This record gives sequence, C-alpha cells and structure tokens, in this order.
Amino acid sequence: MQKGVIGISVYSFWSYPLTNSTVDLAATRRCKDFFFGWILDPLVFGDYPEVMKKIVGSRLPSFTEVQSELIKGSLDFIGINHYYSLYMNNRPLATGVRDYGTDISVSLGVLGQTHHLVR
Repeated sequence: MQKGVIGISVYSFWSYPLTNSTVDLAATRRCKDFFFGWILDPLVFGDYPEVMKKIVGSRLPSFTEVQSELIKGSLDFIGINHYYSLYMNNRPLATGVRDYGTDISVSLGVLGQTHHLVR
C-alpha cells in the first residue's frame, strides 16, 4: 500500500512571434492556448481557454459546473516534454469547413522553413 500519484505528460514546443506585429503576437498566444491550454486549462482552471471557446464555439464540448469542479486540480503533477521552439506567424485561413487548422490559423516553423497547420 503505497500512496499513488496521478499526472500527465504534455508534449510541447515553445512558440515565439515571427515579428512583433499585433497579429503575430496574438497568433503566438493562440498557438499556446490551442496546443497546451486545450489539455492543461481544464485540469488547472476547470475550463478551456477563452480564445478556444470563442473560435471553436459550439463544436467544443462544454463542461457542466460539476464536471469543471471535478476535473480542476485533479492531478498531482504535470510533466512537460520540450524538444524545440518555433516561430509563429498569423495565417488567416479561408472560410469553409472548420477544423483544427482553420481554428488555430497559424504558420509555424524555424527561420527559413514554414509549416501550415492544414490538411
């Protein structure tokens, strides 16, 4: 009978704005909210990041008050697997079918290489 602990390990990369423009700064914050906040905010704060709720809307399941209280603070530790950092660039995508790539609307990459989060 040992006391157990429960935690989660999150794959991560840190993001930096490609430029100091307002839109790239917002894209950097949005990337962090979509990549990490999607998982960690409910566990720490009991709900998804506000930007996700605003952009994703009704496609994002909502927590009841009871669910929010049950999940908030329900783990003993958070592990971070950090391998590299990327630059973020705002990339508004055409309207149409909404998915993760169109919701996050960023390009990411190292200088000289860019990757778009679209199918």
